[in-house]
Amino acid sequence: ANNTWLSLTMPLPAVEFENKRFAMGWYLESGNTDICQEMVKKTGGLFQQNPNGKTDYIVVNPDAGVDKTFEKAIHKLRDRGIQPVIISEDHWLSIMDK
Repeated sequence: ANNTWLSLTMPLPAVEFENKRFAMGWYLESGNTDICQEMVKKTGGLFQQNPNGKTDYIVVNPDAGVDKTFEKAIHKLRDRGIQPVIISEDHWLSIMDK
């Protein structure tokens, strides 16, 4: 899927986990929402169903895109002048493995 509006934050940001809020985009290769929620909690992070103004990181699979509810939430943030930090699932996993 080519989601030109869904651009990843560049350069790739450093990702902190402890007490940071993660909104996990749908269609992730590493597992369903429950699995991802557990992975976030193990790192000391906080899981969010959808992104909002308090979200620190939005994790997406750029090849699969996101569902419509998630997409609307990202657009609302941008409409409010908030530029969310969007990282790829691969980047998130590579940092979690360290």
